[in-house]
Amino acid sequence: MKSLNSLMIASALVIGLCSTTLVAAAPHFSPQGPFYGNNGTLSIKLPSSFQAQVTCGISLSGSINTQDEAKIHSVFISGSGICKSLQAKNLPWILKPENVFSLKLEGVSFVVSNFVPASNCGANDIFVTWNGPLQKLSAFNQALTGNCTLATLDITLQPPLTLVP
Repeated sequence: MKSLNSLMIASALVIGLCSTTLVAAAPHFSPQGPFYGNNGTLSIKLPSSFQAQVTCGISLSGSINTQDEAKIHSVFISGSGICKSLQAKNLPWILKPENVFSLKLEGVSFVVSNFVPASNCGANDIFVTWNGPLQKLSAFNQALTGNCTLATLDITLQPPLTLVP
């Protein structure tokens, strides 16, 4: 009976240690604090462009307050034509690591209200790739509700952020 109790205690200890190791191994952001990205590009297809791909400039800023998520608080879209009217909405967008190379950007949405037809895209979660050494976020062919497609997103974040495994 004593050996059975010892075996059960040892098993529980091993399971507990393994669980702790798995939790500690989840990727997280470093360092905490503000970040920004300038001179990025955003290509999007939307009803206002009759599904033609429109390429705009994009800049953003945000902060990392907890290790497991970053919040994008402001997004500025630049360019001519529809780009002048394209606005990000549903901010803050939440950036969470899936692994050290892939992130989920939650709540992505855009609006164009002064074109006919108007566009109301999202809010959707999209998946972005992370090129850690270059600090570059990229996304390709992400569907958004409202008959919109985020064709590409490329932006480099500063200061250098790290995803720690």
